[in-house]
Amino acid sequence: MSETNTVPQIGQVVRIVHGREAGQLAIVIRKIDSRFVLLADGDKRRFDSPSAKLCAM
Repeated sequence: MSETNTVPQIGQVVRIVHGREAGQLAIVIRKIDSRFVLLADGDKRRFDSPSAKLCAM
């Protein structure tokens, strides 16, 4: 799988690359704007309390 420099799509599984949660997998549940998305991992961050993360571009 090759890495692309695009904004993740809703429902896409992504790997977190920065912060305390680096290395974990999460699902994009909503786009905030062109730079930020809301992520849920199903364990610590559930759908009702997602984490806002900056998209790596």
